[in-house]
Amino acid sequence: MQQISWSGRYLFAITLIAFGVIQIITGNFMSAFLPVPESLPARTIFMYLASAVFIVSGLGIFMERTTRLSAGVAGVLLFLLLLYPQLFKLITDIHNPNNWTVFGETAALCGGTCIISGAISDRFPRHYGDPDFSSRIIRYGRSLFVLSLLIFGIQH
Repeated sequence: MQQISWSGRYLFAITLIAFGVIQIITGNFMSAFLPVPESLPARTIFMYLASAVFIVSGLGIFMERTTRLSAGVAGVLLFLLLLYPQLFKLITDIHNPNNWTVFGETAALCGGTCIISGAISDRFPRHYGDPDFSSRIIRYGRSLFVLSLLIFGIQH
């Protein structure tokens, strides 16, 4: 069972790496998942920086010593993208189901980074200190994931 649960960590890492590679190849944010407005100052620089963070974080999640830090960095980026532009677009056009979908997808991914970060803390407690931190971060991740499931459930 432990092998099955940890395979999710590796699949999540592959997904993050794929996000970064897709953005670099296309030279643009993934429009359906990360609809960052064209008017954002230094948008191209931010796109390449976000792509690098996705790739490096994905690679870091593969290595047990850097999993928590890598998942945390990817989580911070996804949380920032959840606040702006997703939350901003959601508030400005609350009846558009597309905005709700993108918000839910980003919340689910952000929750996944929290769960991975907390779970690795439980597995290697001597490397990560505060055991209460892992339970809190897992709780936050589950809350974000439940929020996304509520959004998807209401839409369908």
